[in-house]
This record gives sequence, structure tokens and C-alpha cells, in this order.
Amino acid sequence: QGFMHTECPFCHTIFNITAEQLAISEGFARCGNCYETFNAQASLIDAAAVIAVAPPEITHHDLPTWPRPPPPIIDHQLLQSINLAEEALQHSTRTALEQQQNPTSSHRQGALAANLWSLGCVALLALFLTQYSYFYRHELSQYPPLRPWLEGICRPLNCHIPLLHSPQLIHLQSQELRTLPDQPHALRVRATLRNTASYPQAYPLLQLDLTNITGTIIATRRFTPAEYHSAPLGAPTPAIKPQEQVDIALDIDIAHLPTRAIGFTLQFL
Repeated sequence: QGFMHTECPFCHTIFNITAEQLAISEGFARCGNCYETFNAQASLIDAAAVIAVAPPEITHHDLPTWPRPPPPIIDHQLLQSINLAEEALQHSTRTALEQQQNPTSSHRQGALAANLWSLGCVALLALFLTQYSYFYRHELSQYPPLRPWLEGICRPLNCHIPLLHSPQLIHLQSQELRTLPDQPHALRVRATLRNTASYPQAYPLLQLDLTNITGTIIATRRFTPAEYHSAPLGAPTPAIKPQEQVDIALDIDIAHLPTRAIGFTLQFL
């Protein structure tokens, strides 16, 4: 290849250079003697001038060099962000491809989540209703349609459901007031009760009012079911069956009454 000659304008050193080197460096070169960069294309000289001037001794350090580009500045945080973004993009692309290849997968997952959520809501509702029924079973037990449901809840929990209490549905079928021959200061009240309800219910609390000849109440006493109805020891709470009639007897001490009692009334509480 043919050499051309260029002269450093700073130290006037003459170098050999080729057209290919000038093309690569865009016409610029760095002096190997003074290390200055100059326009080698503009500083070309002809061969005659080189012959006329005694060439200096040139060592390998005098060969022309070209400016090297500065080392790249690496932003490691930027590279990490780019890598993370590439990974996220690859993951989203892979997920999209999987959904395209299996379009029913996402639908199944959504349906499964919805079913689990529904089952959880139903379980919480059932738990709430069970707790509410347990703590308010005495009040709820007074509604006949709810009793079978409450009994089903209380059976495994071993809890007690009180009998229904409807004293307004207990009617007085017969009544009488008698003196006791062997007890001059005592009276005996006999009565027949009937449960007109369509369900069994607890024996009511009885209130007995004694009246005198003018109809004025001169004494009042209340009797619990245990006082007027005997039940075996340890037996469950007795109940009056639907349409059942029960005879009762009440003995009253009249020794301290202000006047003579000739009448009475019974109330079911």
C-alpha cells in the first residue's frame, strides 16, 4: 500500500501514513513525539519535500497514534433496573403466552377463588347464626316454628331449650273452694286446667286471690308448678300436652285473714 507523509504542526515531526488510516481516523492523528492531536489530512506534504529535509530518526514511539475513545461510564443502578424490567417483561410475556395457550386456566382460577369466597361467607354466616341461637335460645324457643331447628342445634351442644310458655292458652275448666274438716283454719282450692295450645307447654305460675263477701281481695298468693304439681325427683320439667286436662289442689292457711274468705280467682302467669 502507498504511504503518504504528514507533518505534525507542533513539533514538525514527519510521519508515514496511509489513506486507509486517514479514513478510519477521519483525517486526524496523534503525534508520537509530542502527543498532540492534529489534522493529518491538512498537514500532508509531498515526497519531494520529505527528500529535501533530512528525516529524523524515528523510533516506534514516533509512530502516529489515534485518539482512543474514553472508557464507557457504567451506571450499575441503571443496569440493574434494566435487568429487572427485562425480567418483568419476560414474565408478563410468558404469562400472556400461557393464557393464550390455555385460555380456560385464568377462568378456572377466578371461579375457584369465587367459590372459596362464597363458602367462607356461608361458613361465617352459619357460625353467627349458631352462636346467636345458642345465646338467645330461651327467647327464640317461644316461637313454635323455630323449636325443631333449635333442638337440632342444642342436641350436639348438650344445651337445654325451655318449654314454650303460653299462659293465655291455658283455660280453667272447673274450680271449687272447700273447708277442711280436720283443719278449721285452712281452705282447699280444687281446679281443672286445660292446655288449648297445639304444642306442649310448661306449667304456669298460679296466682290465687281470695275475696270476701263484697268481692274485695283479702289475700293473694302465688304458687310455682312444683307446689301444685308433683313430679318424680330428677325427672325433666313437666309439660302440659296439647289438649291435656290437669287436676290441681291448693291448700291455704286462713288463720290470719282479716275477714272470712268465701270466693277466689285464679290467674295463669
